[in-house]
Amino acid sequence: MHNHIKNNLLSFFILLNLINPVAVYAATDMVKNEGTIVNKADLKWKPLPNMPEGAQIAMVYGDPSKADRYVFQLKIPDGYIIPSHWHTNAEETTVISGTLNFGFGDTISKTDAKVLKVGDYVFVPGHAHHYLWSTGETIIQDAGMGPRDTIFVNPDELKKLIAKDKKS
Repeated sequence: MHNHIKNNLLSFFILLNLINPVAVYAATDMVKNEGTIVNKADLKWKPLPNMPEGAQIAMVYGDPSKADRYVFQLKIPDGYIIPSHWHTNAEETTVISGTLNFGFGDTISKTDAKVLKVGDYVFVPGHAHHYLWSTGETIIQDAGMGPRDTIFVNPDELKKLIAKDKKS
């Protein structure tokens, strides 16, 4: 290749890189944003709303009500059940401690669910019906893109669990 063609190509790529807003943003982001560090001791646990008593949630990153990335942890007591439900957007779940029984489908199936241990991961596509329950106190971490919603396949199942919890 002739030197003037090489020089022109090199100049073009340098110019493209200089005016590329993504490259400019990334360079600025590296200087201004050092990322987010969250220590386990700093998590603020709160009751999980609109669910039977006992489960707690702690936000790790973001706000699930906004159209952005979020991460939260759920602490669920032994035998806690979340009946079949779905979310518009995909979610990723990792077991932090304990044992999570996780399955796909419209109703809870003790035979079809998979047993997930510490470090195990599940990807749940948007609109996939899924359910879970814990064996022993279990902490899971969920991540995804908001806004997050939860739609129960059979809302009466959830109402029964809440009513049962209030009688106890």
